[in-house]
Amino acid sequence: MGVPHFSKIIAVTLIIFCLANVSHGLRTNPSSQHSVSNSYTAYNPTLTNHFESLDSTGCHDCLMGYVCINNNCSKCHTDEQCKDSMGSQAVCPASGICQHKSLFHNQITALDIVGMALLFLGCALSSGGGVGGGGIYIPILILVNKFSPKTAIPLSNCLVAGCSFANLIQNFPRRHPHANKHLIDYSVVLLIEPLTLGGTVFGIYLHTVLPPYVILILLVVTLTATSATTFKKGLDLRKKENTKKEYLLINNNSDAYLTPEKKVNPFLDADWVKIFAILSILILSTMFSVFKGGDSEVSLIGIKLCSPPYWVLSFAIWPIIIITWIFTARYLYGQWLRNQADGTIIEGDIRYSRKTIILLGILSVVAGILASLLGIGGGMIKGPVLLAMGLSPDIVAATSSFMILFTSASSAFQYILLGKLRLDYGLVYYIIGFAACFVGTQTLIWVVNKYKKRSYIIFLITAIIVISTILLVVTEVLDLEKYKNQPFQSICSPGSGGSS
Repeated sequence: MGVPHFSKIIAVTLIIFCLANVSHGLRTNPSSQHSVSNSYTAYNPTLTNHFESLDSTGCHDCLMGYVCINNNCSKCHTDEQCKDSMGSQAVCPASGICQHKSLFHNQITALDIVGMALLFLGCALSSGGGVGGGGIYIPILILVNKFSPKTAIPLSNCLVAGCSFANLIQNFPRRHPHANKHLIDYSVVLLIEPLTLGGTVFGIYLHTVLPPYVILILLVVTLTATSATTFKKGLDLRKKENTKKEYLLINNNSDAYLTPEKKVNPFLDADWVKIFAILSILILSTMFSVFKGGDSEVSLIGIKLCSPPYWVLSFAIWPIIIITWIFTARYLYGQWLRNQADGTIIEGDIRYSRKTIILLGILSVVAGILASLLGIGGGMIKGPVLLAMGLSPDIVAATSSFMILFTSASSAFQYILLGKLRLDYGLVYYIIGFAACFVGTQTLIWVVNKYKKRSYIIFLITAIIVISTILLVVTEVLDLEKYKNQPFQSICSPGSGGSS
């Protein structure tokens, strides 16, 4: 199968180890525990009355949203005070805690326009690889549009969701390069996407709890761990393509390099049972989120925040996910055994051995956690994994984008419930993602068909990951000092989902 098991296990272990150690250090450090007691005031305006002024030496340790007045960390009184502290996009609302302006506050600024243009280019670049592009969107939102990391990540989910929906419209009619079936592999989707959706539940809570600098560090660690493996896979495929091209040229059969797409009504042979199963799990997951509520003290149906029914509803989707995964895994494993016995092997498909199925399950949960925690859509994790499993690059791009649609939609909806998504910017960014991905995907399809190189898709994925890593390193260096004093928040504090 050629899967670099060791490197992937090390990557996952590194992420978990980093998260556990940072969390443990902050929770057990007495000074950080003192900050925790003050954290509610930074994010919940209703609890800030008795924290009118936070004394600090030279105002180096002001919590996010506070300004430095006479060498004391205090509430803001004017927009100018916030702009001096948080940049030209900040305003001072009635709560006195600085936050990013609304999209139509006074006027759309030059930074808004520049940011939208860069986000359009980023979406167009990342669309063909099916990796989400969150690693490009988030630095632009932070560095150009001046959002805080905790606000930028939910907004990136809007871009990812818009792009994924555009890709679904384009990829749904396309056909498998080596078989008469859909390009999107719905078996892969049903096997790993429910687990990814389940992982987003953990990621949402981690996003609420972790300070911005921890999120930034995890972003860089995650993307660095996947870029090298993806690039190596691209080099291997490029060598195979060159060898096959030489063979076809010798035999005067260059037109046979790619199997022509067959004209079939995609709605007639779509695997609607699997699609319906995925949609059902997404709908149930969304319903449970609505019933348990967001960060308000009581939900729409009267469930109190952090009460036993609240936690039951938070994880009620998991038994359904596990049952779905077991049935799907048994079906795919049995089908793999039958294909082996018959000698039927479809080039570009996954060989579903027991080891492969278990590994995919573990990595799917991790991808879901990272998707909602880091705002990268999960594709930067699942895409390289599926490539390493032997799935064809164009199938990976289409299938990964299809799965990202569910993950990003689920995360965005839950961020809305938590009060962490800026709806004005979010709607505009969704439209930008939708339009840009039509341009990017159609361009990539044309390039691949013209030059007969599917390895271009892998190199595009690698380029996106590398660019994302570089941008995020720059973001971390610039913002780590700025957000160094941001403490952990309590999940059980009403209003903790607010964002600046």
